[in-house]
Amino acid sequence: MKKILFLCALAALAAGCTTHVRIRTEPEGGVIRYRGEGRANFRWKYAYPTKTKTEFDTYYGRITTYATWPDGAESDKVTVPLSSFADPPEIVLVKPGHRPPPAK
Repeated sequence: MKKILFLCALAALAAGCTTHVRIRTEPEGGVIRYRGEGRANFRWKYAYPTKTKTEFDTYYGRITTYATWPDGAESDKVTVPLSSFADPPEIVLVKPGHRPPPAK
């Protein structure tokens, strides 16, 4: 009985859970990149679709993301902790010097 419970617990841990991440750039047109953080240095990946707005599922416990615009401007890098129990709010990457339009 203990062996069965152990195997069930091991299977649950091995399966993992995903977190749904939403990222957008302000203004539009920025290419979004991200990488996982934690136990190792993961490589930077392009978020697809790469421009303006994207949604994807990830297994990482924390990600760092930034955007680059065609003129070479780069947003600040944003690190977001992730949880299997709740999706984080939408991440907005802002171009340096950009002023968002006033709220309506």
